[in-house]
Amino acid sequence: MKEAGAASKLTILIVGESLMNDGTAMVLFILYYNMLEGTTYDAGGIIEFFLSMTLGSCCLGITLGLATVWILGFFDR
Repeated sequence: MKEAGAASKLTILIVGESLMNDGTAMVLFILYYNMLEGTTYDAGGIIEFFLSMTLGSCCLGITLGLATVWILGFFDR
C-alpha cells in the first residue's frame, strides 16, 4: 500500500477489514465443525453461539490486556 501511495487511513481500513474476515471465518469454521461432530443448532442456537464467541473473545482480550498492563507495571517498579 505504501508503494502505491495509498493514504494511511485506507491502509488501516483494509487491514481492519481483513482482520474481521479472519475472525468471522474462524467462528464459522468452529460452528460447521461442531455440526459435523453432531451438534445441532436452531436459529437461536446459532445466534447464541455467535454472541458467546464474540463477547467471550472481547472479555478474554480485555482480561489479558489488563493482566499484561498489571504485570508490566509490577516489573517496572
